[in-house]
Amino acid sequence: MAYPGGTAANNVIAQANMATSMFIVVDPENFNKILVKAGKTVVITGKWGYFKKNYWYLTYYMGFKYFTKSNTELILPGNVEIITAKTSWFSGRQ
Repeated sequence: MAYPGGTAANNVIAQANMATSMFIVVDPENFNKILVKAGKTVVITGKWGYFKKNYWYLTYYMGFKYFTKSNTELILPGNVEIITAKTSWFSGRQ
């Protein structure tokens, strides 16, 4: 992404903004595999839905942010620190 009349620094900033807002969406099984590989790590979790609760999970591993969602709570490995979010916002939530 280039800005008209912009500098190289503006291009770097724009690319960094796009990269920081990107999540890699994986299924719950692969999310747990990532947690096992990551060792001691942090998982941010929350839920949404009025009539039927859905659970979401987010972690960071090897420079990437991984996201998964599930209709049921996941059983996470014992080596993770869990942070429960009060609210959340995801662009393009499906």
